[in-house]
Amino acid sequence: MNPFQMRGEWSPLIATVYNAVIAPALRELYEEHIERFLADERVSAGTSLLDVGCGMGHALGIVARRNPQLLLTGVDLSQKMVQRARREHRGVANLLFQQGDAMALPFEPETFDLVMSTASIKHWPDPIRGLSQMYRVLKPAGRILVMEADSNCSRAAADNFVRRWRWINRLTLPVVTEYFIRFVARQGTSDGELESMLLSAGFEQVTLERITDLPAVVGRGVKTG
Repeated sequence: MNPFQMRGEWSPLIATVYNAVIAPALRELYEEHIERFLADERVSAGTSLLDVGCGMGHALGIVARRNPQLLLTGVDLSQKMVQRARREHRGVANLLFQQGDAMALPFEPETFDLVMSTASIKHWPDPIRGLSQMYRVLKPAGRILVMEADSNCSRAAADNFVRRWRWINRLTLPVVTEYFIRFVARQGTSDGELESMLLSAGFEQVTLERITDLPAVVGRGVKTG
């Protein structure tokens, strides 16, 4: 993957820049929507959750600290990212990371109670196939949470998000905002597209939410079969 084409595996350099500059800006978004997801599910001790495209485990790290009763697994295409995630979260007993491709998840059918993916599906060569894989490894009545950049985001929402990045000032803000809109958000998904993909993957009771002040869409669904 290069900074202008979101498909594919991250390089160590891009991962380092992302983790230093952008990841901290996502914490509030992750905390609010993942915690709401877990609260709605009324999770209990032993509930299992899979994060597909986990990167260095930022989202799972937040979940693990707040929900030590859960069994958390992160999978990422890049072995180097998995290694960094393990180092970053070493000593967290309820959190495991392993290498795996979203196009062919290395788990048996009906393994997890919950599945999620945060800011990852735009990197997949076939998002519907990846969501179908998440459906396959989800237990009946299990639920999915997907968060991704909003391809129809407003400039104001993009600007508000970029302002939260580290080392952005008034001189660099317009350029970085334009980059985000053209090369990140536009390769994300709209609420309608995400709804269609979740339905195509087999999920039902699909709901979508656009985050009005940030360039993000959030989708949920249920495996009823």
